[in-house]
Amino acid sequence: MRVEGSLPVWRDLDAGSQPAVVTRALADRLWPGEDPIGKGIGSNGSDSHVWYRVVGVVPELRAESLDLPPTEAVFYPATGLIPNQRSDAINDLSLVVQVERGDPLAIVPAVREIVRTIDPSIPVVGPRTLEAVAARSTARTTFTLALLGFAGVLGLVLSAVGLYGVVSYLVQQRRGELGVRLALGATSRGVLRLVLGQSLVLGLVGVLLGLGGALVTNRALQAMLFDVRAGDPVVLVGVALLLLATVTLASWAPARRASRIEPVEAMRAG
Repeated sequence: MRVEGSLPVWRDLDAGSQPAVVTRALADRLWPGEDPIGKGIGSNGSDSHVWYRVVGVVPELRAESLDLPPTEAVFYPATGLIPNQRSDAINDLSLVVQVERGDPLAIVPAVREIVRTIDPSIPVVGPRTLEAVAARSTARTTFTLALLGFAGVLGLVLSAVGLYGVVSYLVQQRRGELGVRLALGATSRGVLRLVLGQSLVLGLVGVLLGLGGALVTNRALQAMLFDVRAGDPVVLVGVALLLLATVTLASWAPARRASRIEPVEAMRAG
């Protein structure tokens, strides 16, 4: 974790100082608008007989889950509650080891051996990669968003199929009109542009209505997003272009058939 300020070191304890590091979320609540460096904080609230001096701030920590608000926490040195007295009364300890390449779990036996040489009674259990920790933290949100994504893709496919059917039906209903246009000199390309243009106008109206609804409903999804804004313009513009491209593809085949109508047959059928 990145720390603004400094980290506690043993010489601070030996000099009679009790350093501590707090998270930005806690600092903003306890000292809003102030620099927390140098502030005092008790180990047990206002009734504490042991006070620590804040020497560093963690900008953001999400210790509970990535989809929950930032965590309020204090990091004390590994000492007892009596100032300058070191203690080994630590129930559990998490070791974070950085691996430059290869499988991170491959070094677990080496870590166990190092810990065993320090204290054979200490077990090393539950080795996990940080990717696994992050994935477990967001498993529920990931599953929910995957379902929403699947529903969105299914809705897009059904919309394309429905649009194709509607445009095909309208072209069939307008065969006489389109045949007259072709008989009076309209080009096949002009008829193609006519059908596509009318379809895109309807698609554009639907996209504008959908964007308006998205701006309203996305606020309800903000709590499920991490480092992404609900009204991200890049996402909204990308989705709008995707929908218009879908409208174009769904209307292309019916528009091509309309441009190839034989005028005589169309007017005779009409």
